[in-house]
Amino acid sequence: MINWTDPKAHVTPNFTVHDCLWLGHWGRLANATDGLTDDLCQKLITTCENAEKIRAILQCPMLISSMYRSPAYSPIVGGSATDVHTQGIAFDFVPDTILSIDAAKELIRPNLDDLNLRMEAGTTNWIHIDSHQVGASGREFIP
Repeated sequence: MINWTDPKAHVTPNFTVHDCLWLGHWGRLANATDGLTDDLCQKLITTCENAEKIRAILQCPMLISSMYRSPAYSPIVGGSATDVHTQGIAFDFVPDTILSIDAAKELIRPNLDDLNLRMEAGTTNWIHIDSHQVGASGREFIP
């Protein structure tokens, strides 16, 4: 059982509660008052499992900058109150090596179909991955 109040608790081998719930501008973990539910926690487990798959492709650690965002928090960091981060199905990260964002995207891109994931196009300072249903703009979507 995962202790969702312990930032050091592992959700998967390489990702922690801190990775899932840290609301940096507020300087704290998300909690029930931020809309965190058992259902969202289950989705975050799946999202961490997806992050593990991306980490294996990149063969390097990843620094998660954003996973769950509460509907109130998301607009503060440029998202909407209904974006995929508020649903617990997205993560933003940078590779924790000399691997560039573009090089990482090149490694990820051919695997998106098999993983049933999407990647946001056009980002240059981070990589966004989510498990939202694929729309008209495809696996590499334009927001």
